[in-house]
Amino acid sequence: MLICIVEIAVALLLLPIISARSPVSNRSLPRKVANWVVGQTVNTTSGPVTGHPASNTTEVSEYLGIPYAKPPVGDLRWQRPVAYTGKAPINGTAFWTEGFACMQAHPSLEAEHALGVYYNLTRGGYYVGPDILLPNAPQNEDCLTLNIWTQPQNGEASKAVLIWIHGGSYAAGSSSEIWFNGQSMAGEQDVVLVSINYRLNIFGFPGNPTSELNLGILDQRMAIEWVRDNIANFGGDPNRIVMFGQSAGAAAADLHSYAYAHDPIASGYILQSGTAWGFGLQTQPAASDLWYDAARAVGCDRGPDDPDETFSCMLRVPSGKLITRLPPVPYGYTPGLPYGPVVDGKLVFGNYQERTPAARAVLVGNTNDESGMSKQLTPWWSGLPSWYWQVQNIYVYTCPAGQRAAVNVAKGNPTWRYRWFGAFPNVLLPWTPYNGSWHGSELPLLFNTAPEYYYPNTARENQMGAYIRGAWAAFAKDPIRGLNSYDSWSNYRPDGTTLVRLAYGKPQGNGTWPEFTIGPSQAYDQDC
Repeated sequence: MLICIVEIAVALLLLPIISARSPVSNRSLPRKVANWVVGQTVNTTSGPVTGHPASNTTEVSEYLGIPYAKPPVGDLRWQRPVAYTGKAPINGTAFWTEGFACMQAHPSLEAEHALGVYYNLTRGGYYVGPDILLPNAPQNEDCLTLNIWTQPQNGEASKAVLIWIHGGSYAAGSSSEIWFNGQSMAGEQDVVLVSINYRLNIFGFPGNPTSELNLGILDQRMAIEWVRDNIANFGGDPNRIVMFGQSAGAAAADLHSYAYAHDPIASGYILQSGTAWGFGLQTQPAASDLWYDAARAVGCDRGPDDPDETFSCMLRVPSGKLITRLPPVPYGYTPGLPYGPVVDGKLVFGNYQERTPAARAVLVGNTNDESGMSKQLTPWWSGLPSWYWQVQNIYVYTCPAGQRAAVNVAKGNPTWRYRWFGAFPNVLLPWTPYNGSWHGSELPLLFNTAPEYYYPNTARENQMGAYIRGAWAAFAKDPIRGLNSYDSWSNYRPDGTTLVRLAYGKPQGNGTWPEFTIGPSQAYDQDC
């Protein structure tokens, strides 16, 4: 869904589909697990999990809703996650059999529709909008689960693993969103795809001065540890785990690269439209103010002199009541994202320019028109001058991507930087104003889940989707050399010509379009 907060080209339907290149791995690993049965029961530390064939890729085994932590309810609300262990069978055939989507604090689609912001959407955009704004899932505090797509009977017996962290401003989103189904990536690219849930908004980043501040980050870490400990049983290689995410999910992955620099578990990071510091970070006083505002809204504020009684009262408030009573907080009212990561000096820091990230490869980038969605779908920002969106593109997305890439290069770590230019009819929001490659517009192509209700995928759209799936998988299989082997991508150098521009360029002489071109490294950084 994403999402914090899609170049129609002429005659694309006539273009041939160019298949993705096969990612190259430099590892010599045994091939396939001959006796694997699709959906077979797999033993895990959570218990034996039974899956089923994926809906469209039936040779892929799909395991949904696997609990990795105990439900954070009752006395475990606003506590550090506790690992889930058990021996009882787990039904992994539906996202919500063993858990739910985490509680969502997000403007409702109905409210935005009533304000008329949908009147100018294309038919394709009208279907993309609900996918972004309303996760189609029941919500509950009992939500700490993960999902796995794998195909051990084909390809490598020990496959690279991609762990997906969804975005949503740390306030909304779910691993069960239809955009994030991992079957195409697993089936096409010979990788294991894992997606995770983590606590959001006040449940994940409460601001309570008497408890942990960054529970959502701790949830993610526990899920990553679960993957490390269990993924071999699903055909995954625990030594080749790459974290990737978009928007807040990318920022969270980057936070891990600093918080766990000495024990990262991950062998690389793919950061799509988000970095550790790009959205700003909450201070503890600002987070505490939000906590007491919420407590006041549900009748629990006992004042800063009695924080324990306020906390005790908040524990008794039903989750549904609490989430619907959260006072609206305009972006920009506090540093960072409301109910987002808080500087605590343990997991989240206020001095990233002085800190060293994990010595790991990084692929970082953003879309060319990040703000295209926000200015169309968020009524509280309506009427802002056009220059505002240009400034947001530069200072929230472009500059932090360049800075993070430069940091990684300076530390001697393999680094690639990209910029996404793709925009296609079924992921374009309005016809006018043109939104181009908006924040998250690459996701339906990456997961091969673009809505085709009114507009089928164009030939170039299929081409680019297969291409970026191949590139991301190549990075996961070999974060150091995989992209060089895949398509001779250039390692990023701030003073060179190494920026990978995806879905950019004019038709070639044979009538096909290039998947990428290489441009000046700092072509979009003039104002940084």
